[in-house]
Amino acid sequence: MTTQEINSWLEKFLGDSEFENGLKVVLSNPVKKGAVTKILITRNPGQGGTTFTKNEFVKDQCFTAILTRDELYSTVLEIWSQYKQVNIMMPEVTIQLLYNGKNKGKILQDDASNTKLFTKTEKSYLIPKETPFLQHLGVTTSQGQVKATMQGKFRQINKFVEIIQSTVKQSDLNGLNIYDFGCGKGYLTMGLHHLFTQKLNEKVITTGIDLKAKVIEDNEATAQACGYSDIQFRYGDITNVEVPHGSMMIALHACDIATDIAIHKGIISQAKYIIVSPCCHKQVRRSMVHQPLTKPITNHGILLERQAEILTDTIRCLLLEQYGYRTDIFEFVSTEHTSKNLIIRAVYTGNNKDNKEQINNLMETFGLRGLQYLDQLLSA
Repeated sequence: MTTQEINSWLEKFLGDSEFENGLKVVLSNPVKKGAVTKILITRNPGQGGTTFTKNEFVKDQCFTAILTRDELYSTVLEIWSQYKQVNIMMPEVTIQLLYNGKNKGKILQDDASNTKLFTKTEKSYLIPKETPFLQHLGVTTSQGQVKATMQGKFRQINKFVEIIQSTVKQSDLNGLNIYDFGCGKGYLTMGLHHLFTQKLNEKVITTGIDLKAKVIEDNEATAQACGYSDIQFRYGDITNVEVPHGSMMIALHACDIATDIAIHKGIISQAKYIIVSPCCHKQVRRSMVHQPLTKPITNHGILLERQAEILTDTIRCLLLEQYGYRTDIFEFVSTEHTSKNLIIRAVYTGNNKDNKEQINNLMETFGLRGLQYLDQLLSA
C-alpha cells in the first residue's frame, strides 16, 4: 500500500470508529531520529469516548496533552507517517501498520479479543473496602467505596496487616494475645483482629489501649456493632498494663519516649513479636553534643533531627538484639501519606547478642550526654 492508500484507509477507519469501549494507539520507531521516540494515545475512562490522553516520550521525559475526538482524528492522520510502526488496539480488534518511510507500507488486522487490556481489575486487599468496621470508622461510604480523603488510610491499614501476616508464624496464632499501645481510633487494631479472626479463622485476643476515654468508648461501640468477639479497648497508661509472656505488642506513632516505654514493656514480658513505628525522636536529639567528627552534620537543624532519628532507632535495635530479638527496619507506607513511615520489627529468637560496645561507640561518636531512654529503662 502507498502512503496515500494507507492514509485513506486510516481516514475511514478512524471516522467510522466510536472507541466507546477503549482505545490504545502506539506510534514507535521513528522514520527519522528526532526528539519524540514514541507516542501513546489512550481513551480516558468515564468520558464517553470523547477525550483522549496523548503522551509524547522524549528521552527520559514525557509530555502530556488532552485531545478531543476530532483532535485524535487529525493528530493520527498528521503524524502516523513519521513512524515505522503504528499499533491501534481496541477491545475487538488490533490494527498493526508497518511503514518503510518511503511511500510503502502494509496493514495487518487481528480480530482476536483485547478485552483484558481494557478491563480494569481491582486490586485484592486483605481488608477489602466492604469490611464493616471501615464504614463505622469513616474510611468508606455506606455504598462500600473508599472516600477520597481516606485513600491513604485505607492503604495504610492494608499494608500494616500485610506486614503482620508475613511476620507471624501460623503456629503462634491460636490464642495469641495482641496489644496495641496507643491504639487511637482503632483502625489498625480492628484491621488486625479482622484479619486473624474473620479471614484466617484463628482465635486471638486483641486489646487496644489509649489515654483518650472518648476514643475507647467509640472503639468499643464499633467492635460491638461489627460483631467482633475477643477484642477490647481499655483506657489507661501502658506502664500499668501487664502483658502476658509470648504476646504480640504493637505501637504505631508513639511519640518520643512512649515508643521506648512500649518496647521496654515488650522486652520485660518477653513478647514474641514487637512492632513499632517511632516518631518525634526528641530525647536523643536533646542529648547530642557537637563532636569534631559529626559537627558538619549536627550543625544543621534538619540534619541533626534526621541523625537523631537514625541514632535513636539504631540503638533501639541493638538493645532489642541484646535481649534476644531478631530486628529489621523498613519503610511502612509512602511518605506521601505520612513522614512517620518506618517500622521496627522484632521477633524473639532467644539469641542474645553483646552489642554494648557498639552502643558505647555510637554514644561517644555523637556526644550523647546520657543513655538513650530505652537503655535507661533496661538498666534500672
